[in-house]
Amino acid sequence: MKILVCTLFVLPLLLSCGGGDASSNAVVEKEGPSRATMISALDSLMGHLQKKEYDKAKDYFVLPKGVSSRRVTNMLSKLIRKREISQTGIKALANEQVFQFGPINEVYGKDGLKKAKRAEVEIEKCYGINWINWKTEGSSLEVMAMWNENRFKFFRIDNLGKISAK
Repeated sequence: MKILVCTLFVLPLLLSCGGGDASSNAVVEKEGPSRATMISALDSLMGHLQKKEYDKAKDYFVLPKGVSSRRVTNMLSKLIRKREISQTGIKALANEQVFQFGPINEVYGKDGLKKAKRAEVEIEKCYGINWINWKTEGSSLEVMAMWNENRFKFFRIDNLGKISAK
Protein backbone atom coordinates (compact mmCIF):
# COMPACT_ATOMS: atom_id res chain seq x y z
CA MET A 1 0.00 0.00 0.00
CA LYS A 2 2.85 2.42 0.85
CA ILE A 3 4.42 1.77 -2.53
CA LEU A 4 1.12 2.50 -4.26
CA VAL A 5 0.70 5.81 -2.35
CA CYS A 6 4.26 6.84 -3.20
CA THR A 7 3.81 5.91 -6.82
CA LEU A 8 0.48 7.67 -7.27
CA PHE A 9 0.87 10.81 -5.17
CA VAL A 10 4.37 11.57 -3.89
CA LEU A 11 6.42 10.75 -6.97
CA PRO A 12 4.36 12.91 -9.39
CA LEU A 13 4.39 15.75 -6.87
CA LEU A 14 8.17 15.65 -6.55
CA LEU A 15 8.66 15.50 -10.30
CA SER A 16 6.42 18.51 -10.91
CA CYS A 17 8.02 20.69 -8.23
CA GLY A 18 11.59 20.87 -9.29
CA GLY A 19 14.29 19.44 -11.36
CA GLY A 20 14.42 18.57 -14.96
CA ASP A 21 12.99 20.84 -17.57
CA ALA A 22 10.41 22.51 -15.32
CA SER A 23 12.78 25.30 -14.34
CA SER A 24 13.39 26.28 -17.98
CA ASN A 25 9.82 27.56 -18.13
CA ALA A 26 10.32 29.93 -15.20
CA VAL A 27 9.76 33.58 -16.06
CA VAL A 28 12.49 35.80 -14.72
CA GLU A 29 11.01 38.91 -13.17
CA LYS A 30 12.70 42.08 -14.33
CA GLU A 31 13.64 44.68 -11.78
CA GLY A 32 12.13 48.08 -12.21
CA PRO A 33 13.92 51.36 -11.62
CA SER A 34 15.23 51.59 -8.05
CA ARG A 35 17.95 53.23 -5.99
CA ALA A 36 19.86 49.93 -5.84
CA THR A 37 19.67 49.47 -9.62
CA MET A 38 20.90 53.02 -10.22
CA ILE A 39 23.79 52.61 -7.77
CA SER A 40 24.70 49.30 -9.38
CA ALA A 41 24.79 50.98 -12.81
CA LEU A 42 27.02 53.74 -11.40
CA ASP A 43 29.35 51.11 -9.89
CA SER A 44 29.66 49.34 -13.24
CA LEU A 45 30.23 52.64 -15.03
CA MET A 46 32.92 53.59 -12.53
CA GLY A 47 34.68 50.27 -13.14
CA HIS A 48 34.81 50.92 -16.87
CA LEU A 49 36.06 54.48 -16.34
CA GLN A 50 38.81 53.31 -13.98
CA LYS A 51 39.93 50.71 -16.54
CA LYS A 52 39.75 53.35 -19.29
CA GLU A 53 37.17 51.22 -21.12
CA TYR A 54 35.47 54.22 -22.64
CA ASP A 55 33.66 52.31 -25.38
CA LYS A 56 31.91 50.25 -22.69
CA ALA A 57 31.31 53.35 -20.55
CA LYS A 58 29.49 55.02 -23.48
CA ASP A 59 26.75 52.41 -23.16
CA TYR A 60 25.76 53.92 -19.79
CA PHE A 61 24.88 57.29 -21.29
CA VAL A 62 22.24 58.91 -23.43
CA LEU A 63 24.62 60.47 -25.91
CA PRO A 64 23.92 63.87 -27.44
CA LYS A 65 23.00 63.76 -31.10
CA GLY A 66 25.72 64.82 -33.47
CA VAL A 67 28.60 64.49 -31.00
CA SER A 68 31.52 62.51 -32.35
CA SER A 69 32.68 59.32 -30.68
CA ARG A 70 36.09 60.90 -30.17
CA ARG A 71 34.61 63.86 -28.30
CA VAL A 72 32.51 61.56 -26.08
CA THR A 73 35.60 59.51 -25.25
CA ASN A 74 37.48 62.70 -24.43
CA MET A 75 34.70 63.83 -22.05
CA LEU A 76 34.47 60.41 -20.38
CA SER A 77 38.22 60.32 -19.81
CA LYS A 78 37.94 63.46 -17.64
CA LEU A 79 35.02 62.46 -15.38
CA ILE A 80 37.13 60.96 -12.57
CA ARG A 81 39.86 63.62 -12.71
CA LYS A 82 37.29 66.43 -12.55
CA ARG A 83 35.61 64.67 -9.61
CA GLU A 84 32.29 64.33 -11.43
CA ILE A 85 32.14 60.70 -10.20
CA SER A 86 33.88 58.69 -7.49
CA GLN A 87 33.44 55.40 -5.68
CA THR A 88 33.00 57.27 -2.37
CA GLY A 89 30.22 59.39 -3.87
CA ILE A 90 28.49 56.36 -5.34
CA LYS A 91 28.53 54.50 -2.01
CA ALA A 92 27.18 57.56 -0.21
CA LEU A 93 24.05 57.57 -2.42
CA ALA A 94 22.81 54.42 -0.64
CA ASN A 95 22.14 56.46 2.52
CA GLU A 96 18.37 57.00 2.47
CA GLN A 97 18.63 59.43 5.40
CA VAL A 98 20.62 61.88 3.28
CA PHE A 99 19.73 61.16 -0.36
CA GLN A 100 16.40 60.62 -2.07
CA PHE A 101 15.70 58.54 -5.16
CA GLY A 102 12.66 59.02 -7.35
CA PRO A 103 11.13 60.41 -10.51
CA ILE A 104 13.06 63.37 -11.89
CA ASN A 105 10.32 65.91 -11.16
CA GLU A 106 10.21 64.88 -7.46
CA VAL A 107 13.97 64.79 -7.00
CA TYR A 108 15.01 67.83 -9.07
CA GLY A 109 11.82 69.77 -9.73
CA LYS A 110 11.61 72.08 -12.74
CA ASP A 111 15.38 72.07 -13.19
CA GLY A 112 15.35 68.29 -13.67
CA LEU A 113 12.51 68.51 -16.16
CA LYS A 114 14.38 71.18 -18.11
CA LYS A 115 17.56 69.07 -18.26
CA ALA A 116 15.60 65.99 -19.31
CA LYS A 117 13.95 67.96 -22.14
CA ARG A 118 17.34 69.28 -23.23
CA ALA A 119 18.68 65.70 -23.33
CA GLU A 120 15.66 64.75 -25.45
CA VAL A 121 14.65 61.83 -23.22
CA GLU A 122 11.21 60.60 -22.21
CA ILE A 123 10.55 62.54 -19.01
CA GLU A 124 8.18 59.96 -17.53
CA LYS A 125 11.03 57.41 -17.65
CA CYS A 126 13.56 59.66 -15.89
CA TYR A 127 14.81 59.19 -12.34
CA GLY A 128 17.45 60.73 -10.15
CA ILE A 129 19.18 60.79 -6.79
CA ASN A 130 19.64 64.08 -4.94
CA TRP A 131 20.14 65.44 -1.44
CA ILE A 132 16.96 65.13 0.64
CA ASN A 133 17.15 68.82 1.61
CA TRP A 134 17.71 70.10 -1.94
CA LYS A 135 14.63 72.33 -1.84
CA THR A 136 15.85 74.31 1.18
CA GLU A 137 19.62 74.02 0.88
CA GLY A 138 20.09 73.92 -2.88
CA SER A 139 22.19 71.32 -4.63
CA SER A 140 24.89 71.11 -7.24
CA LEU A 141 24.67 67.29 -7.29
CA GLU A 142 23.21 65.83 -10.47
CA VAL A 143 22.60 62.13 -11.00
CA MET A 144 19.88 61.80 -13.64
CA ALA A 145 19.07 58.84 -15.85
CA MET A 146 16.41 57.42 -18.10
CA TRP A 147 15.06 53.93 -17.44
CA ASN A 148 15.25 52.21 -20.82
CA GLU A 149 15.14 48.51 -21.69
CA ASN A 150 15.45 47.50 -18.03
CA ARG A 151 18.53 49.59 -17.29
CA PHE A 152 19.54 53.14 -16.54
CA LYS A 153 21.20 55.38 -19.12
CA PHE A 154 22.56 58.56 -17.58
CA PHE A 155 22.14 61.99 -19.12
CA ARG A 156 23.53 64.01 -16.17
CA ILE A 157 26.28 63.14 -13.70
CA ASP A 158 27.72 66.18 -12.00
CA ASN A 159 29.60 66.66 -8.71
CA LEU A 160 29.09 63.07 -7.54
CA GLY A 161 32.83 62.81 -6.98
CA LYS A 162 32.80 65.77 -4.61
CA ILE A 163 30.69 63.97 -1.99
CA SER A 164 32.69 62.82 0.98
CA ALA A 165 31.93 59.76 3.08
CA LYS A 166 30.11 60.49 6.33
